[in-house]
Amino acid sequence: MLEVTAVEPLEGRVVRLTLSNGDVVERDLGALLDGGGVFARISFDDAAFRGVYVGYGTIAWPGEGDIAPE
Repeated sequence: MLEVTAVEPLEGRVVRLTLSNGDVVERDLGALLDGGGVFARISFDDAAFRGVYVGYGTIAWPGEGDIAPE
């Protein structure tokens, strides 16, 4: 399974991901984050969204949760 090795937040709720095979992709997470729950704050708070980091091969936010690859 591919893992995320780097993440860069872009405009809106888009992230640029570098994958373990070297591919670089951009993904709009807006619809996923709008579901609320642990993502409620980062769905509307730009500063919180920009706190995204790589944790255990996926993307995560401090105190918020992660997006499990499965």
